[in-house]
Parts: sequence; C-alpha cells; structure tokens
Amino acid sequence: MKLHDTRPPQPARCPDAIWELIPWYVNGSLPEDEAATVAAHSETCPDCEAEIARQQVLAKKVATTDPFDAPLRGVGTACAHRSRPTPLRERRSLPNAAGLPVCTGASWP
Repeated sequence: MKLHDTRPPQPARCPDAIWELIPWYVNGSLPEDEAATVAAHSETCPDCEAEIARQQVLAKKVATTDPFDAPLRGVGTACAHRSRPTPLRERRSLPNAAGLPVCTGASWP
C-alpha cells in the first residue's frame, strides 16, 4: 500500500474541467450533463479512461475495506519489540492523558 500518489501528472491534452470532475464522475455525484461530458471525453482520451479505471478500483477498495482492518504501516513493527508499556521516565512524547501504552520507538515514513 503506497501512501503517496505515484501517478503521472495530468496529461496536457486533457482539459482541467474534465480531469477535475473524474472523482465525482466515479462516485456518481455529477449532474447528468457533466457526467455525459466526462463520459464523451473519456471515449476518445485513453489517459482519462485509464484515470477513471484507476479511481474505480480505488473506490471499490475504499468501499470494501473496514478502516479497522487497514494496516498501519510502521506502527505494528516498531512496537512489536515492546512487551510492556514504556515506563513514564522513558517517554519522550506529550503526556499520555488517556493512560494508554505509548511506543516511543515508532518511525513514521
């Protein structure tokens, strides 16, 4: 799972007005006239057609993934070596008002 956008920038031949509507086209929230405009353009533009397909895959993953099952990159492995909560004197973060265990060895990408 990548946390940054690796796709190329908007192709020069695609109008901003079309490119910026693609997310709303994919989720079905565009008015009919704008949806028809995006659909007509994507029939002749392979870049927009590919972007629509990419966003449809993403939308399906978002809709079918339970947010509590999504992996937290770095947190699980960084804290795996800790068998007990870090003693208060070793904590280097803000005070833990909730009293939850704190892992100070985490490295965030």
